[in-house]
Amino acid sequence: MAGVVSPSHLHLRREGLVAEVWMPKSSSTQKDGSDSRSSLLESKLQELPHSHRLAFAASCCERAYLNYVVFFQLARWGGPTALRGSLNRVWDFIEGSSEALDDFAELEQKSEAVTPDLDDFATSDIDVQAAAAQEAAFMVRLLLQFCRDNQLSYAARITTFAQDTIDMYVQVIEKIDPSAPDLNEKVAQHPLMLNEIQQEESDLLRLTRIKTLAELQEFRRQATHPERSNIGWIFEQKDF
Repeated sequence: MAGVVSPSHLHLRREGLVAEVWMPKSSSTQKDGSDSRSSLLESKLQELPHSHRLAFAASCCERAYLNYVVFFQLARWGGPTALRGSLNRVWDFIEGSSEALDDFAELEQKSEAVTPDLDDFATSDIDVQAAAAQEAAFMVRLLLQFCRDNQLSYAARITTFAQDTIDMYVQVIEKIDPSAPDLNEKVAQHPLMLNEIQQEESDLLRLTRIKTLAELQEFRRQATHPERSNIGWIFEQKDF
């Protein structure tokens, strides 16, 4: 599995279920920054049709999905096919298939069933990968809900999960003390975080210019073939 990083022991443990998916605990500074980004994102997405909003969120999920594949290849637990199937159905829905989500409940159940429990993967050789995989699964489940409910807050929460994954990973690989006063700044300025935010902004700009189904299909093609995950993991095989 080329290019996969094996980071040191995961120092962060997060908990707290919110609306069927867990959200990490944050400092007031982190929360203020996140709220500001979410508000700006929702404002930009408000101008787009639902199909384009979903395409933006699905693109974020695709970069996180690769983290799940890394976890699966290492742990030999889970089911990338369930998440891949849900993502494919969402893209079909985005492209106008009225039947793509006929088995919506089944898609949700399958995605939930392959979401790892961090308590089952608490050892230093797999805990980071498990945490990234869990957030990827949560993102796909939120994406399914976004299809059904069409609430902009779902897209904002998906990007929050993506950035939380990067936050966690940066703290581990850079060995940053969670209590460091400059923690937020170090994470915010890390190349992985800057790359993710830049990609999100690029996706948004491109989607504002997409007018035809053919253009939307090309967006899908590129979004489903990212060179690496949102935390920089690369590997030889990612099709399941």
